[in-house]
Amino acid sequence: MKQRLKLNKYFLDPSNDSCDELINQIKVLDGSIKKLGKANQARIPGVVSEKYENYLKKSSIPEKNQNPEKVMKDISQLFKGAVRWHHPGTMINITPPPLIPAIAATTMTMLFNPNLAIDISCGGLSVTELEVVKHMATLVNWDWRKAFGVFTFGGKGTNLYAVKAALNKCYPDFKEKGVHGKIAITSTEQGHPCHIEVCDWLGLGRSSCLRLPLDASGRIDVVKAEKIMSAFIKDGGEIPCMIVNGGTTLHNTINGKQESFKVWENPDFILLLVPKSINSGHVILIPKIHVDYIFDLKELLYSRIFIMAKKISLTLKKITKFKRIGLAIEGFGVRHVHIHLVPVNEGNELNPLRAKKIPTDKLQQMQIKFSKEFKKLK
Repeated sequence: MKQRLKLNKYFLDPSNDSCDELINQIKVLDGSIKKLGKANQARIPGVVSEKYENYLKKSSIPEKNQNPEKVMKDISQLFKGAVRWHHPGTMINITPPPLIPAIAATTMTMLFNPNLAIDISCGGLSVTELEVVKHMATLVNWDWRKAFGVFTFGGKGTNLYAVKAALNKCYPDFKEKGVHGKIAITSTEQGHPCHIEVCDWLGLGRSSCLRLPLDASGRIDVVKAEKIMSAFIKDGGEIPCMIVNGGTTLHNTINGKQESFKVWENPDFILLLVPKSINSGHVILIPKIHVDYIFDLKELLYSRIFIMAKKISLTLKKITKFKRIGLAIEGFGVRHVHIHLVPVNEGNELNPLRAKKIPTDKLQQMQIKFSKEFKKLK
């Protein structure tokens, strides 16, 4: 009986299938993770280890079974540095926040440990994959009866599948004989590193990933790209697949891919000096969550961006000594919400046609001065 009580901590009770123990252990883990930092942070504070090797030198998995509550507390430490994708300040274009119903359904499904390779043992759970394929086919107006799908393990798997599909289509005997000759898969200078890794995994070689140049705004330089690709093909090469990725100028700025003059930042917003300014001290406030149109913002973020704009205006007025701080939102141009805050002394000054480019050295000086003042901003 004592041994059975111990096992009840690890397995479902076959007499009642109660999930109470599962819920208790989730609560223990959740409570331990919450102790690591405040809930309003985009990332859980702390670092498990600067280097995995240092961590592994100290770590060891015990041979004997451990108390589940202790295991949950130990595991909670591994969440240090983890990104909370449901936080509004989290970067876009990486991982979407999971839906609570999906988590609940996945958790319950895991308790039954279904093996979709043998659908007899997993009841009707295997049809969920077929339902999703049908739904996706319907969305693009395909005949779902002829549609099929492959569920991959994220961006790298998606790119792997895309390149493999291109190779199969261009080289019908690829599966049997592989690829011979000079082949390239195009990406961009800012393309994800997995594009190179995919070429490695498929045996094409890392050098087969042809990185195309971008212009100052992060777009593919079509003229240069055409020359590079034409030269490659003229030299006997073939390009069976092109990987094209995008992102607005502000995405690149927030990601640190494009030079900018940041004067302040918190988990939700970033404040930049504008190189082509209407007046000295012209800044833009950018939310880190991507929304194209300001009136599409949810009420919470809509309120927060204007509250933050008000706080910034007070500091900006103090620094620049202008009479007022003007506010402008165009809604066109860069397709990412941003607010212009411009120091003004007269009613007709808030005019984009008055904007003039500021020398880099002056922007750098202003960046140092403004950063000191905005450091106090909360």
